[in-house]
Amino acid sequence: MKGITKNLHEIYLEASHFLNKVYPDFVTSRRPDRIEGIPVFTFHSIRPKTFEEQLGFLKENNYITVSVDQFYNYLSGKVAIPERAILLTIDDGRKSVWEYGFPLLKKFGFRATVFIIPGHTKDKNLSPSPLSSPPRGEDRITQSSSHWGEDRIKSSLSSIGRGEGEGGFRDVRDELKALDKDILSWQEILGMKESGLIDFGSHTLYHHRIFTGPEIVDFLGPSYSRMPYDCPAVPAGFEISVLEKEPSEFYGLPIYMGDSLMSGKPRFIDDPEFRKECIRYYKERFNSPSPQSSPRWGEEIIKEDPLPLGERVVRGDWKKEMFIFVSEYSKKNQIPERFLSPEETTNEIYSNLSDSKKILEEKLNKSVNHLCYPFGIWSELSTEIAKKAGYLSAFCAYIPDRPINKSGDDPYKIVRLKDDYIFRLPGKGRKSLLEIFLRKFRRRLKGESVY
Repeated sequence: MKGITKNLHEIYLEASHFLNKVYPDFVTSRRPDRIEGIPVFTFHSIRPKTFEEQLGFLKENNYITVSVDQFYNYLSGKVAIPERAILLTIDDGRKSVWEYGFPLLKKFGFRATVFIIPGHTKDKNLSPSPLSSPPRGEDRITQSSSHWGEDRIKSSLSSIGRGEGEGGFRDVRDELKALDKDILSWQEILGMKESGLIDFGSHTLYHHRIFTGPEIVDFLGPSYSRMPYDCPAVPAGFEISVLEKEPSEFYGLPIYMGDSLMSGKPRFIDDPEFRKECIRYYKERFNSPSPQSSPRWGEEIIKEDPLPLGERVVRGDWKKEMFIFVSEYSKKNQIPERFLSPEETTNEIYSNLSDSKKILEEKLNKSVNHLCYPFGIWSELSTEIAKKAGYLSAFCAYIPDRPINKSGDDPYKIVRLKDDYIFRLPGKGRKSLLEIFLRKFRRRLKGESVY
């Protein structure tokens, strides 16, 4: 249900962008002659067959990929950029960047900028990347493993081309989902940095949401996302523990209405005692068997000890019982409510952006000057703080009245397009909007990543 809701929301956003003329002319025009400005395209998960097709289209039509520093200098009016220049950006630093994105960029000789989440990035063993040459140093991959990677990606691309009916597409799709539950390691990041093809920027320290109000909207349970780039809003200080500790320790934790930290909204501080009571109640009522293995919603099981309200317990509807518990608890107890002050809010955002920049610069041994806002959410407050933290630019999503980036534009309000619209660039093999939307629709129906 959550996935369907998300997909419908994405379709609504796409339609509203067209109605509000958010997209640049080359996307909406039937026969664009040239592009005014530099389009920036954004990727998340790298779908190998699609990515190869996109890069092949760019290569055939003589497009040039620029570095993030070249792009910034263009916005600042310091340099002129050749015609048909574009910038490719990849958010989150998911594992498919190493597995598929980096090898294919090398194959076509293109550049990209990856925005990573240093607060969640770990030191792990280097995974052999298809088509890649061995990195330097202790993590060198043997020649045989490099050949293994090349065969693997060729096999994957071939199987995708056979289509779902012959069994290829489903297997690769599931592999991509499993792969992108993890993010790049520092060793993989450094290996790509050495190539000179990949630049890196900050995607904030944790890419996290915060509580912004006292209304409870959900509870953590067995199905909550443990992916670093898609974790639900949690209390301050829980950003790492909810991903790394035993998940059941947090089942029952109330989730309040939330938003990105970069929204500039003050954080709502939940009551630790109430939080503990919710987790305790969950453990007493649902720990065995877990709700994940219990009957589906609507399948009632009458317990020997019914709820105080005299209701039957619907085992599959454990969240309903949690909300009843919250209602009863709040009648008997005064739950404190507090928000961070404006000064505390500013300090929290500054620490996040400053720490992210510091970690990246220490690990990469170079200046990191470019920021990308998680979820495309930003505020005037976060923009001003980004400047104070030392960033030279900030990448957003869509901004009204700014469909494309041109020389002289504000570098802290860079607009980006989804990667689908690469095929709307002028050139041989350009796809119609109908083809692009059909692709998007099929992807959603098959349960592939929205991004």
